[in-house]
Amino acid sequence: MKSITLHKIDDRTVDLIEQRSKEWGLSLNRTIQKLLHESLGIKPTEQPKQDEFGEFFGIWSEEDFQEFEKNTLDSRQIDSSDWK
Repeated sequence: MKSITLHKIDDRTVDLIEQRSKEWGLSLNRTIQKLLHESLGIKPTEQPKQDEFGEFFGIWSEEDFQEFEKNTLDSRQIDSSDWK
């Protein structure tokens, strides 16, 4: 795939792209790709959604996080005798 650099994009267009990016929860790059696909009538290639692979992205529930914190609490203690 190629990369394209755009120059001299007016502030209004940038504001609208950033707004759309926030609405869609996408990066600016992904937002611009999606806008281009839509405007050109191109069906974008399907990419995996993060929530379908949450277990691989390290997404924990609050309960999982609290359990991890509890189980690793002692590993955060410094024993000065280890450094002599």
